[in-house]
Amino acid sequence: MIDIKFKNFTDLDNDELEMVLKWRNSPEIANKMNSTTTIEAQEHIDFIKSLKENSTKLYYLVAKKDSPIGVFSFINIVEGQKAEIGMYLKPELIGSGIGLEMQYYGMKLGYNKFDFNELLATVKKSNIENYLIQIKFGFLLNKIEGDFFKLRLPKENWKGNLLNFREFRKHIILGAAQ
Repeated sequence: MIDIKFKNFTDLDNDELEMVLKWRNSPEIANKMNSTTTIEAQEHIDFIKSLKENSTKLYYLVAKKDSPIGVFSFINIVEGQKAEIGMYLKPELIGSGIGLEMQYYGMKLGYNKFDFNELLATVKKSNIENYLIQIKFGFLLNKIEGDFFKLRLPKENWKGNLLNFREFRKHIILGAAQ
């Protein structure tokens, strides 16, 4: 049974909105984001409101066993074709390994529910650990743009559609499905 749930940002209550803003502005998260600036509360509220009218962005609060663990997003959506993924964990969970599971199920959501043919990712050059994880997920380097690696993963190249998460995690950690 899958115990990962995705809750659209537009359905979050005030406490949940405050929680994700606190996570996003924490130094552990902000330093790894494409934009490292602190987001003010009103800016955050306006952003959430804008998501209701914006078909090119989807943001989710992700929970495991009903406990919030992070945020997963699809941006620059071209419906039925592609989207760029993004994610961040609750700061206390960084390094716990839960990010692999969150990304796996987020990518399954993109490929299976939204039927994207390709997922994209942008990783800061200074975040080599994340870059290497994306390569293990199957992403290919598309180009280098300024301080960022631009990655892409066509649906047909993603092994997650063939493996359950336990098998996929072994593939990621050991380099081959067992």
